[in-house]
Amino acid sequence: MLLGGRSGSPSNPLTYLIGPDEGTLNSEWHSFCDFHHTLTVVGKPRFVGERPIFRDGEFRSPDARIQAPERTTPVQRGGMSLQVFRASRREPAGMGAVSPGTLLRRADWRFLLPNPQPGKTALFARALLADAVRSVAEQVVDGVETDAHQCELAVLQRPDRAELSSAYAALVPGGACYSEWSGLLPGAPARIRAKLVREGFTGVRLYWMLPKAESARAWFEARPTKPGYRKIVRGIIAHYAAHSGATGLLPFALDVAFALDLFPSICATCFKPSSDKETAGDAPVEFPNWLTAGIAQRAEVSADDLVLVMRAGGEFVQNKVSWLVFLSQSPELRWVAKVPRNPAMAGALRQEHDALRLLADDSVRSSAIALPRALMWDERDGFPVLVQTALDGESLNSLARRSEYPELSRRLGATLSEFAGSPPATQEAEWWPVLVEPWLERLSQALAVFGEMELAPAVRDALSGMDALPLVWCHNDCTPWNAVMEGDRLGLFDWEDGIEEGLPLVDLVYLLANMAFVADGTVGSPHAVRSYRRLIDPLDPRGGAFLGSLDAYAKAVGVRDQDVARLRIATWLAHTAQDLEIILEAGEEPSPQLLASSVCLPVLRAELESIRRRK
Repeated sequence: MLLGGRSGSPSNPLTYLIGPDEGTLNSEWHSFCDFHHTLTVVGKPRFVGERPIFRDGEFRSPDARIQAPERTTPVQRGGMSLQVFRASRREPAGMGAVSPGTLLRRADWRFLLPNPQPGKTALFARALLADAVRSVAEQVVDGVETDAHQCELAVLQRPDRAELSSAYAALVPGGACYSEWSGLLPGAPARIRAKLVREGFTGVRLYWMLPKAESARAWFEARPTKPGYRKIVRGIIAHYAAHSGATGLLPFALDVAFALDLFPSICATCFKPSSDKETAGDAPVEFPNWLTAGIAQRAEVSADDLVLVMRAGGEFVQNKVSWLVFLSQSPELRWVAKVPRNPAMAGALRQEHDALRLLADDSVRSSAIALPRALMWDERDGFPVLVQTALDGESLNSLARRSEYPELSRRLGATLSEFAGSPPATQEAEWWPVLVEPWLERLSQALAVFGEMELAPAVRDALSGMDALPLVWCHNDCTPWNAVMEGDRLGLFDWEDGIEEGLPLVDLVYLLANMAFVADGTVGSPHAVRSYRRLIDPLDPRGGAFLGSLDAYAKAVGVRDQDVARLRIATWLAHTAQDLEIILEAGEEPSPQLLASSVCLPVLRAELESIRRRK
């Protein structure tokens, strides 16, 4: 019976408790062992099967996957002394570590606390949550160890009363506590709150993590107090269902959950009182409350009228969390607040803020398409925060599923060419070192890990021959899920990669390609190349529309006919390099199968094949 964290993760060891005899391991200890995913070992000389062996003061395991364990500080409980051994499992061949992005996503709940960069943390958790805490906290101590005191944060997972008591004792006055619970029985929020209050915690807030704790995409208050909150959440769920093509039963399931107080995954935030006579004004200011006050001041509305919902974004959103901001009793999204998961990722947010300010001052660009406007730029505990107005309209993601591709591609091409304008041409020597060469180097480095040495030179050769190009405002992540239609007007948001002088045509290529992927259901799949081959086939009706839109854009903006195909390749050069870097970040062993999981690489190869055929 092998229990514990991810194989080969030394930061999440297996724990073995060794006691004098099985009778002394009462129900409290069995609960402790089950919670920490431990193996309980008693003082018999030998165990059979997969159980470990303890003999003559030495610990052995018949399972070769167990590393040699080390004895740690004994634990004293109930008058008995338990020897504690820690071991980690050997990593099976081909099994990689959890990616940094996955760990940061698993720790998104910290943005519900006063400080999203926790200091000393007492850990009562296991598996991925434990690894996530270690990735963001300055110092982590085991909650049952003797040095678990003077902690700023305690993190618990399905705790029992003993663990709650230990967590309370480990915290400094004013320290925060985060815990995760099962809410599968009706009335769970009230019971969880009562358990925390009974231990002395104050300021309890309960959130429903959707769809589940391990992969939460949104945090909804389980016991909302602001009027209209449930209506707003229902609107969010309905929007997600339409956006993703999911079942329309989701809003109904939401109504049932709130009506019965039945939430599969619940998390709670609370605090140890700062003093015996703590008042409401003494409590730490949580991140969402600080954000609410800042937005209210700048938007000149009452903080009591604001409703905030935290969301993590899709699986490919690695660098930020967002807050959806509404006015109470109104389901219309008014503002979006963005925070980087790591202060080191702040550069992208700063780039978006600067891009929005420049675009707001550019009357030509801001009249061509709808754009967010920056409302607030501030900082909290080293984390920059950008708040911008939300765009209203129908997502292109849902529009792509029900619209005629030829007409939609023509409209989008005309809009983006108007947005680009007719800037003067810039010589290759000025833009190649900035807009092409870095991507070629990144592609070459990523492919070299897989032993693929021929593709990057082929891309370089295909791009040679371009000379002067008009440089235009470029979004650089122009996808249907970053765009809306406000009536007949295109709106683009998420300008984190936006630059004022980028390559022409690349936004239109990427947008129209992903529109086809959405329509065919191949988004995020290596099969997307099948959809793309249709787009570059002039005899296909969809291909005729795609190529016609690119040609019309090129003529309006001033791109030479012979450079259109090269700019298509430049589009997929950048996105393929990013795609491969994300794949490698996951930590799996490089292999042909892993390389085949790339979505963009087959598209880049298809473009190179197209050029070779034309020659």
